[in-house]
Order: sequence, then structure tokens, then C-alpha cells
Amino acid sequence: MVKAETLSKKASVKEAKKPERKRGKAPNKLEKIQQQAVIAKFALIEKDIFVFLNKIKKKMDKKKFIYNISFIVLLLDQIIKLTIMNTMKLHQEISIIPNFFSLYYVENPGAAFSILGNQTLLLIIISVMCLVLIKEYIKREKDFTKLSIISLGMITGGTIGNLFDRILYKVVIDYLAFDIFSYSFPVFNLADIAITTGAGLLLLSYILENKKK
Repeated sequence: MVKAETLSKKASVKEAKKPERKRGKAPNKLEKIQQQAVIAKFALIEKDIFVFLNKIKKKMDKKKFIYNISFIVLLLDQIIKLTIMNTMKLHQEISIIPNFFSLYYVENPGAAFSILGNQTLLLIIISVMCLVLIKEYIKREKDFTKLSIISLGMITGGTIGNLFDRILYKVVIDYLAFDIFSYSFPVFNLADIAITTGAGLLLLSYILENKKK
């Protein structure tokens, strides 16, 4: 009995001397799970930031594309006008398609269809105001369609083209003349085509966007 007791005491002492189970394995596992969750969250945030930056980049590219189109329109308009002025005399006409289309060099002191004749200062102010409004619209607008990009570029380039003429020459250089069914259409230029076509495309873009909604 004494031996048994001594053995049991030794066993209890040994059990007491056994190192306690180290805690922390379960928390470590939990930490790993938390770390993975945090990493996943950061990955999602990073993805969202990347998508957001891409959207900004696309918008900036679209806005830049508008100004690129306007620059091309302006450049072509001014090159053609300078060519007409340096190769033709005022009121000279060169027939391209008989009884239909000709190059006819005229100086227009007014706006389209010769309205507001000799009101250069007023037309300059109107042109500048239009350009300011277009710039603000481009700045504030978030979504651009292909049609709206092209149309805004054409309107901007055409408006600047005719504005340059009024500032430099006090008149607008016109040179495109059409005769349709014996009717002589008012003489116009590339800038006028860009403004008119651009306005039509912008209206079409607006109609198409409203139909989608």
C-alpha cells in the first residue's frame, strides 16, 4: 500500500512537472486568417483604386482627344484659308464641278449666311463665350460617347478657326460655293462645316443617349 501510494505520488509529481501546453496555436491560426482577410481587403481596395485611376485616365484621354480633333480642324481650316488667300484674288472663282461646285474667294464681315454684317466685335465676344461654355462642359462632363467627342472637337476647332479670322483680318475667309437647282448657296468654309456637322452630331448623340435611358 505504501509502495502504491509512493508510486502514485511520483506519478502525480511527474504529471505536475509536465510542461504546460503552449497556448497560442489557435490564436496564430486566427491571426493567419485575419492577416489573409486584411490582405484580401487591401487587394480589393487596390483593385478599386486601379479601376478608379483607369476611369480618370480614360476620361482624361477622351478630353485630350476632343482637343486633338479641334486642333486638326483648326490646322486644316487655316492652311486652306492661307492657300486661298495666297493663290486667288478676292472674288475670283474657280469652277471644280460646272454648275454645281466652285472655289470662290470672298471675305465675310458677318456670321453664317452673312447675318450680323460688320459686327466683328460682337461676333468675337459671342465666339469667346461659346468657347468658354464648351470648355466648362468638357471639364464637368463625366461620360463622353464617340459622337460627343467628335462633335465637341469639330465645334471647338471650327469656332476657333473663324475667331482667328475675325481677330486677324476683321472678316471671315469663305471659299466653298455650291449651286443647287439654280440656287446659289451662301459661300462658306471648312470651319462652318465643322461647326454645323458637330452641332448635328452632338444633337444626335444626345438623342441616342436619352433613348438608352
